[in-house]
Amino acid sequence: KALGLPHLSDATDDQKATGMCWENEDDQYNNGQPFKITLRDKRGIMVTILADNYFGYCKKEVKTQIGLTANIFGLAEEEHAGGAIAFKSYSLGTNFYPDEAIVGTSHTFEEALKLLGNTVIVHPKGYATDKKYTNIHILPQDMSVDLNAQNATWTKNGETQSIRVL
Repeated sequence: KALGLPHLSDATDDQKATGMCWENEDDQYNNGQPFKITLRDKRGIMVTILADNYFGYCKKEVKTQIGLTANIFGLAEEEHAGGAIAFKSYSLGTNFYPDEAIVGTSHTFEEALKLLGNTVIVHPKGYATDKKYTNIHILPQDMSVDLNAQNATWTKNGETQSIRVL
């Protein structure tokens, strides 16, 4: 329904046969199974959503889009070699509070500073900054991040401290 598919009563025979319609408000697309949706507008802009974790589908889709682009551009050949690299990730939302399940509880800020040694600058507000990569900050374990307010806060000696998060 959210994809603009018609209700069963408005669907063509082909749409009914291929499941490209919905009957109940809570119907899941493709009965909840993995799927690929590709859209292209008149300008040739192409968007693909792959709802699967098999990287071969992604590789095929990249090849398809490169081929389409080469054809639209004209006098060009496509060349694609390579693969995909994937990393485990989390959506932390707009507010982040350290959760044992994600960050664990076996390390403290003080232990991190000891391990990092002189590779960081420790600030009076109670956080540290990497000397080489100055956009990397090490915060105490009681910190919280609010992306809407663009700040990270924690306490030091009973006082709330903060830095800007961009």
